[in-house]
Amino acid sequence: MTRHILKVFFDASSSHTNKEIERNKEIISILSREGCNIIQTVMGTDLDPALIKGAKGAKNLYATKLNDIKKSDILVCEISKPSLTISFEISEALEKKKPVLALFTTNSETSLEAGVYADHNSLFFPREYNRNNLAEIVKEFIKKSERKALTKRFTVRVSEEIESYLKYLKAKNDLSSRNDVVNDIINKEIINDEGFQAIKK
Repeated sequence: MTRHILKVFFDASSSHTNKEIERNKEIISILSREGCNIIQTVMGTDLDPALIKGAKGAKNLYATKLNDIKKSDILVCEISKPSLTISFEISEALEKKKPVLALFTTNSETSLEAGVYADHNSLFFPREYNRNNLAEIVKEFIKKSERKALTKRFTVRVSEEIESYLKYLKAKNDLSSRNDVVNDIINKEIINDEGFQAIKK
């Protein structure tokens, strides 16, 4: 069976000091070694935020980011420094059922907040890291994401009543599609199925 190549959206809440740039490059390098296709590194290493001037430039950049998140399978971000933009990106990815790895250094400003957020979403993986364990953390996340990312597709026939119910749940739960409804239902079953959880271990 051919392995699906995960598309990764990467971003970082950094001020682009030399240390932060090298750190972001190391994260990208690890993702590449794990066989991922990194489809976006804006604000991580490729583009200096000082070059984005004015409200129009910022708006266009954010629109580009959202589009890249939509095309990606997973999100990896460095969040050691607080960033409103990164917070929105994480929310956007989680809303679209995409696994998120949020990396932060020891004693960083976002560590406590990230830990609280993780309790409310099984697709959110906040991880404290250092140079010694960074590669292993990313590798573990990639392995988990290959099981959780929405990379498989199949067609199913349903009755008119089931279709109506899916539309109802879509509106009721403010979801983007009937596909999201089905994924929500199955994910809840997976979490509550003790037999399946046992064979996963």
